[in-house]
Amino acid sequence: MAIVKEDVSGGYDVSFVDSLEKDYECPICLLAVRDPVQTPCGHSFCKTCFDQVAERQGRGREVECPLDKEKLATSEVFNDMKVRRKVLSLKVKCTNKSSDSAEVCEWIRELNYLQDHHNECRFEIVGCPKDCGNIMQRCDVTNHTIFTCPRRLVTCGSCNMEVEMRDMEQHNSFCPKFSINCMLGCGKKVERIDGQLADC
Repeated sequence: MAIVKEDVSGGYDVSFVDSLEKDYECPICLLAVRDPVQTPCGHSFCKTCFDQVAERQGRGREVECPLDKEKLATSEVFNDMKVRRKVLSLKVKCTNKSSDSAEVCEWIRELNYLQDHHNECRFEIVGCPKDCGNIMQRCDVTNHTIFTCPRRLVTCGSCNMEVEMRDMEQHNSFCPKFSINCMLGCGKKVERIDGQLADC
């Protein structure tokens, strides 16, 4: 079973199909609880939200519940697996849409599968696979890598060597077969061969 990536602080900021019940909302970040923990006084919070509050209180092993200020030992706070399972089973919608907003992703499934969907959604924003620094929607990656990516390979028209597009100007400055103006001033174009000029 797929699990939603859990390296984000705070709750799940997602679009639920049905309204989120208050029992599954973190009272600190006001989002659906992520990795919920429960206090002995019965309140549930995102683990990261509760940990941040406890750290700000700086009282070591004793903290106050952020809601009712009841004093409690951190060892009494436990992972609420029942609430976690429930939240991950709630249906969510993908909110991705085309860059011109003419088309929206129609994916709907349990929150548990959302990260897997984002890993393949055609409208997800991704970086160029050639690491050129550009970002785009996944559906635009092929056109970008073939036609506009500065790191796409192009063939030098003079020597047939493959060079990244961004390096073509530099390549032309030392390409042995690149045509340059005759240095004798005759006006002809001549090839650069082994660092020398071809016969004019």
